[in-house]
Amino acid sequence: MKNADLHSEIVNAIQGVDQGRLSESTKPLRAVLKKQFHTNFKYEGIIDPNKLDNVVVEMHKTMDAIKDHIPKVTDLDVSTQTEAEAAVVVHQTLESTLATMKVNVEEAQKYLLSTDGFICQMLEEEVIENIYSHDLRLAVTVLRKDVVDHIGAEQFDTIVTEVEDRYSIVKTETGIKASDLLRLQNQRDRVAGYISELSAQIKDVEAHVISAAEVPKKNADAFHSSTSVLYVLSCFPILGFAFAIGILNQVKKFAPAFRSSLEIYQKLGVQILAKNETISKVILILAAVLGFSGIGIFFGTGVGVPITASIAVSPIVVNIGLPGGVMILYLITWIVLSKVGKTIQLYVNVN
Repeated sequence: MKNADLHSEIVNAIQGVDQGRLSESTKPLRAVLKKQFHTNFKYEGIIDPNKLDNVVVEMHKTMDAIKDHIPKVTDLDVSTQTEAEAAVVVHQTLESTLATMKVNVEEAQKYLLSTDGFICQMLEEEVIENIYSHDLRLAVTVLRKDVVDHIGAEQFDTIVTEVEDRYSIVKTETGIKASDLLRLQNQRDRVAGYISELSAQIKDVEAHVISAAEVPKKNADAFHSSTSVLYVLSCFPILGFAFAIGILNQVKKFAPAFRSSLEIYQKLGVQILAKNETISKVILILAAVLGFSGIGIFFGTGVGVPITASIAVSPIVVNIGLPGGVMILYLITWIVLSKVGKTIQLYVNVN
């Protein structure tokens, strides 16, 4: 069969497919396959349990949405199977016919003089009449008749006629591509991988839920560790009150946790209260020891005399002022720590 006839068969086969229905079946499947779910949750370091609970709720909503979405995808996959497979069969037939057309072209290559022209172009009647000498016309005319008898008049005319797409290959390929009969099946081919991704996302979100449950403990451990260092530093003279202020700021920042009913935060509050009370007593002892004892040592050893010699200040002022200043700073530290204790008591249910 000639390529022109085969091309007509392909055109008829494409027209026999309900393109509108195929497109309508493809759209919803393509739409559900485009659906993406947000699974990047930020919850590390959230102190407020209510905010953390809100994030966990969003995690569960996401998991439910994914689980609800999977059946929608599989249902569309099943419902479009028959139509998609029918279109695939038509497409395969078209490709087979196109392959036959290309074989026909290979057969026609036997008549090529070169890649630039055909022998039959040398046998056109107009060429014979106007180009060849009188002596050659008869022989060429006989040759022309022999070629026509061998390949047929229709094939001869096809070869001789100057047509860009002589064998209908280009327009056939264009038509098959434009018909896009595999568009529904191409979407169905994505279903398995898409569902696999959704299943993996469910597992990821489940892992996030587990990690989120560990956040309060991480927060409590971090708070206990940092405040323990600050409590030690608050015992140092002169700058101890600055570290005590740091503890107060941390307690205020941690207020949402202490206000909650979570057992781990309640226990933490009780522990910090106990440590705060202990360190406050230590601060008072240090204030007394370094303050009053310091004054006695300064007066007893005369430490203030060489100091006052260069600054013209009474030794009494130095002997009382320096130890007294240290004691005052310790008392300021104690006041700040008292504020810490009262603040925690406002947040924590202390029995």
